[in-house]
Amino acid sequence: MSTTMNELKERMFLQQYLKNATKQNQCRYAHFLNRKLNGEELSINQLTEEDLKILYIKEGLVDKQIASLFGETNREIQKKREQWGIRKKLHQEITLVS
Repeated sequence: MSTTMNELKERMFLQQYLKNATKQNQCRYAHFLNRKLNGEELSINQLTEEDLKILYIKEGLVDKQIASLFGETNREIQKKREQWGIRKKLHQEITLVS
């Protein structure tokens, strides 16, 4: 498979961005994506309850995005969320009016 110069530049930019974001602990998604781009095969067994809470609630990823990081199905991520009681709560998404 041939890689164009633009694709290489884009990949290098993305890797640098992810490296910086990971160093600054800004983004759990960046952490996992950087590992994946560096050739590491991620397993759902590496996904902790805290990681899933951050990815799903704080960073707002959907099951499909999380599943693609770990090479799993949406259903497997949904089952993990259910197992750990992770769900988006209405009060986290709106401002309560007193």
